[in-house]
Amino acid sequence: MVTGKAALTAGPAIVLCFFIASFACMLSAFAYAEFAARAPISGSAYTFAYVTLGEFTAWFVGWNLTLEYAISAAAVARGWASNFGAFFDGIGAPLPDFLYQANVEFTKLSPLSLVVCIFCMTILLLGVKESATVNKITTVVNVCLILFIVILGSFHVSSENWTATPLPSQLPSGCSSGSHSGYFPCGLNGVLTGAAQVFFSYIGFDAVTTLAEEVRCAVHGTCRVNDVCTWVANIRCLIPGATFPLL
Repeated sequence: MVTGKAALTAGPAIVLCFFIASFACMLSAFAYAEFAARAPISGSAYTFAYVTLGEFTAWFVGWNLTLEYAISAAAVARGWASNFGAFFDGIGAPLPDFLYQANVEFTKLSPLSLVVCIFCMTILLLGVKESATVNKITTVVNVCLILFIVILGSFHVSSENWTATPLPSQLPSGCSSGSHSGYFPCGLNGVLTGAAQVFFSYIGFDAVTTLAEEVRCAVHGTCRVNDVCTWVANIRCLIPGATFPLL
């Protein structure tokens, strides 16, 4: 979902978007790991702000964390609802539009997104082991699907897709045709815009630091785990980002 959205502005240069976003993510991850090593207590940024800057700042940061996860969860649920709609359209059994894009006076609502949120909440309420098992299964399925597409698509790649000049109708609003190469259809501005969009893929890595209280050696364990998770996320994003534009 995020990759396709960023590709509209960055084009084949989306892999550079992931490089820029991953570099910013790694700097932030290092900072989180350092805080977790010095204050190995659950609470994430709220605890770090409380220890270093005081109660009021921690209160403000805590509500911002709540807003961050609320917005990200809503966006992911909306994406899942749209994917469900696209899936059923593909098999010839389209869902009613009001289930995932109900038109209201000033916006569009997605009742199916609410169902996705309730389903995920139910899994979390079942217990830590059950939710961890579901998380592992979905992660394995996700990685397997990406590898399947990448491996199968590698037999049909064409380097011409990196240099082909897009048609004016294929360019997003704000991009002038003929002013940039096919690899940079919207220039540097498109790459930076795409980097801001794909950074959404890295939301949640700070949650790893909340486990610092439970590891044997918070100084080394938290830093290593955070580094490994960040690198795995980078590889998982860079490989599709480099492959899909060639298809």
